[in-house]
Amino acid sequence: MIHQNSARFFKDIAYDNGYDGLASADTEACRIAKQLGDKSVMMMGQHGVLVTGKSTAEAFDKTYYLERAAQLQVLGLSTGKKMVEMSDDLTNIVKQQIEDDAHFLIPAHFGAIKRIVAHTYPGDYTS
Repeated sequence: MIHQNSARFFKDIAYDNGYDGLASADTEACRIAKQLGDKSVMMMGQHGVLVTGKSTAEAFDKTYYLERAAQLQVLGLSTGKKMVEMSDDLTNIVKQQIEDDAHFLIPAHFGAIKRIVAHTYPGDYTS
């Protein structure tokens, strides 16, 4: 936890290294759901990232900030310097602050992204 973008995912990421090919079988879907458990994000070995949310806007917001957190982590690691992690207490405070504001920040963020897409690609999407 080196940045406020990473703090929003504190204790909310599952990891799955059990890749068995495409998830076309019910057994694979059940295995993935079990591995996700009560987390909203799962890093899936040899596959990618699974992000869930109560709405499309929430899932998009999490994906957006997960990517930012990963970019900052890679950038920080690329310096070769020791990164300073936030304490668990501070990370919990930041996570709670983000969650407290999510009810109005997430729809505003998603709305802004939709306006950017509509402006950039007029007529090429459905609302």
